[in-house]
Amino acid sequence: MRVLNTFGVVDDIIPLRNLFFVAVAAQYGEQIILGATAGDRVLDKSVEFATQTSALLSYLWQQQHWTEGKTIEVTMPMKGMSKTQIIAAVQNKCGDSGVAQLAKSFSCYNPNNDIECGVCKPCRRKWIAFASLGFAHLVVDARSAVLHNEYKAIKDGTWDRGKDELIAVMTAIERTV
Repeated sequence: MRVLNTFGVVDDIIPLRNLFFVAVAAQYGEQIILGATAGDRVLDKSVEFATQTSALLSYLWQQQHWTEGKTIEVTMPMKGMSKTQIIAAVQNKCGDSGVAQLAKSFSCYNPNNDIECGVCKPCRRKWIAFASLGFAHLVVDARSAVLHNEYKAIKDGTWDRGKDELIAVMTAIERTV
C-alpha cells in the first residue's frame, strides 16, 4: 500500500485513501472500523462517508453468482475524540502498557522499511498526541517536523486546527525540551 503516497496532494492528503482501505477491508469482514478522530477534516473520515460507503459496499456485496451476500457496516467509534483523548482513555482503562500497545499504530505516509518517517502529517499528529501526554519516548521523534510545521503555523498566525490541538502542540513541545 506504499504506492498510495504517490497520490499525495496539498498538506499530505491522499485523496480517497480511506475509500481504498474500506474497500479492501470489505474483502475480509462485514464490520469495518475506521480510525477517524475529532481532528480529522477530510470527507473520507466523515459520518456521511461511513453511511454512504456502508450502503455502497452492501449493495455491491448483495447476493450474486460470486457471493452469498453480506451487509457491510463502516463505523467510526472514536470520531468524537481527539487523538490525545483516545490515548488518555486507553491509559485510564489499560494503564501505560495499553498506551505502549497503542503507540504501535501505524499511519505513516512515507515509511522506510516499515519505520515511520517522523515527518509526514500523520507522524506529526501522532507524536503531538503522545508527547503532549508524556509518552514521546514511545513513538518516532517528530519534534523537529512539528516545530517546522505546526509550531511555525501557530507563530505565523496561520494555525487553523482549533484551540485544543494548539494546546496539544504547545504542551508536546514544552514536555520534550
